[in-house]
Amino acid sequence: MHSMNNSSIYGAIARIADFYGMSSAVELLRRLNIPAPKTPMDYSSELIDAVMSNATICHDAKRFMPWLTNTMVCEERYPAIAYSKKFRACKHCLREGILHQEYWQKIHYTHCLTHSVPLTDSCVHIYADNDWEEDEIGCKQCVYDVESAPTPHYLRHWDSFTDKAQADAFVQQLLNIAELMIRPFDFFDAQIAWDKLSISETTSILENAFILAGKPEATAVWTKLVTDHRASVASLGNTALMYGLDKVKSALRRVSWDTSDTDINIATILNHYHTQHDKGLLRTRYHIGDEDSGDAVSFKASGAVIGTILDVDSRGLTELVNNRVLPVRKTSARFDKLIFDVRDVASAVRDIFVFPLPGHVQAVSVAGTSQKVLDTLLLDTKRITTALISGRLKGYWAINSTESLINRSTVSASSLAELFEHELENSDHLSIVVTAKLLGIQTTGVKGLVQRQLLRWAPWQRTCAQVVDIESIRTFFENYICINREAILKGKNVTAIVDDIFNCCGKSPDVRFNEFRDPTTVVLYKKASLAPCCSVLATNQLEALKKVGVDLSKKVKRFANAA
Repeated sequence: MHSMNNSSIYGAIARIADFYGMSSAVELLRRLNIPAPKTPMDYSSELIDAVMSNATICHDAKRFMPWLTNTMVCEERYPAIAYSKKFRACKHCLREGILHQEYWQKIHYTHCLTHSVPLTDSCVHIYADNDWEEDEIGCKQCVYDVESAPTPHYLRHWDSFTDKAQADAFVQQLLNIAELMIRPFDFFDAQIAWDKLSISETTSILENAFILAGKPEATAVWTKLVTDHRASVASLGNTALMYGLDKVKSALRRVSWDTSDTDINIATILNHYHTQHDKGLLRTRYHIGDEDSGDAVSFKASGAVIGTILDVDSRGLTELVNNRVLPVRKTSARFDKLIFDVRDVASAVRDIFVFPLPGHVQAVSVAGTSQKVLDTLLLDTKRITTALISGRLKGYWAINSTESLINRSTVSASSLAELFEHELENSDHLSIVVTAKLLGIQTTGVKGLVQRQLLRWAPWQRTCAQVVDIESIRTFFENYICINREAILKGKNVTAIVDDIFNCCGKSPDVRFNEFRDPTTVVLYKKASLAPCCSVLATNQLEALKKVGVDLSKKVKRFANAA
């Protein structure tokens, strides 16, 4: 998958520099008062045009190096991470008169397939080497030996491809596996600073990744090592135990090569990279302290990861941190930049919740509750989980180690009603859409209530009225019962509740209307006009949430903040 004499633009400019007795391309550009790029891959076609615009250079190139521009190639670039910023070259090729090749800079190309020697990244004076000895590949400016070495397995496999697209796909696949391997037990995704690595570092990482991935048992061994390593946080459920392993399994499942005949211990390799972490190898390293061990790094997690594990949103996680419910290692204004230790989180959860005695309790099941019901309470499952962890909501939070979702909660109806009151009390305003869901009606119905002066728009709105004043909603709830909302919570239809009230005391709705083309009829009763018996018929809340007897003696890990 490589062809010689396709020089890089850097190689062409360096060859011109050598023609005039200069030791490097940078020196030539400096004399021409042209800013020199920092890396070989930053040399562009515009740069060679600028060099050739010098009349003397253009004349000499046409006379003495007419072949020069015909050998240049500027390939379509990989992402910048796929090229090394360090100069690379095969000095055997250079001694034979071959210009610097663009593919030498590609991350995976660490050895010359023609001469079976590692590329060198130790010398930039590539065309000042006219007096090399036969047994030494060196330079007038700096001398380094280049010894022959076996071509790595991954490079031989890459060279076997005849289709460029397949070869490129293999490289990207190998780089992805290597980045999973470099920090194998972490909650953070690792990104390797490929463009800064030496030839030997790159070779070692890619060879280990290639051989490890080709082992049939790689997925099973890797999974067991991760789950064993995270045993101390198993109380946080399967999400914590298995976090990140889906990426590992997906990457290894697509591997098409076989290295079962090579002698390598998968556990030894993964434990090596876990223990001997090198901060300098990584791009993503803001979470790594200078004194951190491999274990310390592997249990650090961002706010986004902890939110996924606990099944809470950014608002809930920020609330838990601000209220000192969850300890944080590094604070940030951005929730995804918060740094936690997962072990600290597991310990905090154990301190918050106590294991109740085995037996049956009556509770309201949150699992399987429709979002339509939760909308009428201004809640969702993530807010309920946050409230359970913070202690505001009384109930049970179930973590089933065989499930990916941990929000299998049971709570008391009265506590859930109190949480709704808290959410309503602490809201600044509600959009027309949220207000409609809260009341169990359509947005046109909300507009109808505003027209009848039962609700009002937020006073600060100057244009399109889409936000409802929160004080008017509170006043509305103090004075009226919206049967549409109660029907959702009771699991009945509006007509049935109206009939029950009429049959009880002969009372008809105080407000009843539906807007043009609105299929939903809004039905309201004034609280003061209802007898106690009718109030019970209208407001028996949360019947739609199925009551269950929870057997706490089952082999399911449960935490409770209520006896």
